[in-house]
Amino acid sequence: VAQLVREERPTSPRGRATMRVRVMYGTQTGNSRGIANQLSDELKKASFDAPVAGLDQFKKLSLHEEDYVVIVCSTTGNGDAPENAEAFVRFVKNKKTAPGYFSKMSYSILGIGDTNYDQYQAIPRVIDLNLARLGAQRIIPKVETDEATGLEEVEPWIASLTGILTELRAAGVDAPKPPAEKEAEAPAVVVAAEAEAPALNVDAFEEEGEDVDAWAELEGGSALIPHAARLLEAEWLTCDEDGRRVMTLLLDISGCPGPALLGFKPGDALAVLPVNPQAEVRACLELLGIDSAAAAAPIRFEAGADVPLNLRGEPCAHLALSERVDLGSAAGWPRPPLLRLLAEHATAPAEAAELRAMLQGGKGARPSLSELLLRFRSSRPPLVKLLDALPPLAERYYSLASSPLQAQGSVRIVFTVLTYSVRDAEGNRVERRGLCSGVLADAGEELIASGGWVKPTVRVYRRRPTGNELRLPAQLSTPILMVGPGTGVAPFLAFLQHRRELVRAQAAKADGAKQAAGHSHLFFGCQHQVGDFLFADELEEMERDGTLTQLHTAFSRDARDSASAGEWRSCRLNVNYVQDLFIGASARIQQLLLKEGAYMYVCGDGSSMAADVHKELLAVLQVDCGKGAPASSGGEAEALLAKLAAAGRYAREIWYG
Repeated sequence: VAQLVREERPTSPRGRATMRVRVMYGTQTGNSRGIANQLSDELKKASFDAPVAGLDQFKKLSLHEEDYVVIVCSTTGNGDAPENAEAFVRFVKNKKTAPGYFSKMSYSILGIGDTNYDQYQAIPRVIDLNLARLGAQRIIPKVETDEATGLEEVEPWIASLTGILTELRAAGVDAPKPPAEKEAEAPAVVVAAEAEAPALNVDAFEEEGEDVDAWAELEGGSALIPHAARLLEAEWLTCDEDGRRVMTLLLDISGCPGPALLGFKPGDALAVLPVNPQAEVRACLELLGIDSAAAAAPIRFEAGADVPLNLRGEPCAHLALSERVDLGSAAGWPRPPLLRLLAEHATAPAEAAELRAMLQGGKGARPSLSELLLRFRSSRPPLVKLLDALPPLAERYYSLASSPLQAQGSVRIVFTVLTYSVRDAEGNRVERRGLCSGVLADAGEELIASGGWVKPTVRVYRRRPTGNELRLPAQLSTPILMVGPGTGVAPFLAFLQHRRELVRAQAAKADGAKQAAGHSHLFFGCQHQVGDFLFADELEEMERDGTLTQLHTAFSRDARDSASAGEWRSCRLNVNYVQDLFIGASARIQQLLLKEGAYMYVCGDGSSMAADVHKELLAVLQVDCGKGAPASSGGEAEALLAKLAAAGRYAREIWYG
């Protein structure tokens, strides 16, 4: 539904012959940028001037002086802004920004999100609310689209917005017609009410450390200036009986000259930058007809072009294909911008038709870039356009499994080596290994095979803290409840190590008040106790020395009668998962959470575990443990958890895939 904007503005904004609509994007994976370019193309077809730029350029472009601005933005992590939108988000949220700063602007927002995550659409909602607060007026209400359902709202949103802007231009005024006349033409999309904006830690954006630009210029502070961390230790933690392998690495960060990798806190994560397989890189260069000399030459974009963050600095073709763009591992691969580009440049009609068919969904194949180039030999787009259409090679985040108080100058991470199968361009099923986990495993294997003499390096950086990280309570005496099955135990190892070192430091004091550590309970689950119990010795030692009050374990495949274990009519039989441990601990959980002010944390896979844990926790809050149930219904239990979450006392860090 269109909203009224100011009528007193000039009929020909800034005296331009062509009406300009500035299209901005905030992206971590490239999706928002692809949609922004798609919108720009449609607006240009309708004779608009529609330049595209990243939100990191908002000051350089004097965005507040624009008449019409469209923003396409996603949310990443636990409700964080994409890195190229972080400075803009901080600016619009900053209480020092003048109230009427954007009063000249009319805007529209498309929010990209994934309903699998708790903070769905957090950043687009924050941008929308704060732009309105700073005087900007909406052309149409914010639209939200879900990656989990295929971004179905994008096409109708582009068509509707283009139509409304065309009418504004034809009318020669800046105000749309009254809402009643526009209601039938509004796109059938999800529009979020302002009250739905999540309760984020607003102040953390302004209060933690240096400004965003200064942080990104530090070595180890961004993907463009990573630190090469040497491997100090590597160990396989699981056997290979079922093909699932878990490794832990200790990385040396003491050689990083700047402060970006200093000051880690328990709950922080390390960003690891993968490298594409060199065989794939060489195949792409050969198929594109790029020889070694051309592969080493700097790539230059046209003056004034929107250069994505990952391609800045004029990398050569070999570097760009190796470290800057994804060649087949990204979610949703192959993505529409790449398929459109290949179809546009295919000189063989049959190949162009097949590529257009792939745009409509195809057969679910995931051929790598070299496989696409091999299959569609008539399509050879210019290198600059090809790189521009490829998604950025995304970093992977790994929660630290160590406390800086215990391991100065080094960090420990733990990861599962991902394996999966896909269909290539011919429809054949092929096995692949996760790109980043594969790179880390190869480096670890090299260290192990050399007996520690060869110390490989991996490229890492630390993103500036946003305030949405898992954090220990401020008081050592506050109890904590931790749920971390599998590799989700990583941040809780850091928590427990940190608390143990704090207790030891207090014990060493000759005088002064000493604070005892609050109770700590860890709920850990895996498939088998033998060969699958990560960090078993360390956790059991922590339980013996009192660092961990109680270790609760569940081993789903170690059923007493393994032949009868499984599921029947959606009911688990003889299978014990981590959430099944809650019922036996209901009274203790209620006491700690509701009477003693405990903090509760959940970390791990979100495809089923996180939802099952949340569901079981709701059930626990409805159990009468002798003094009446804290909640009489599921709705009341949800309200209790929402209250805890708003206070930072129920925090989840989950991932998918």
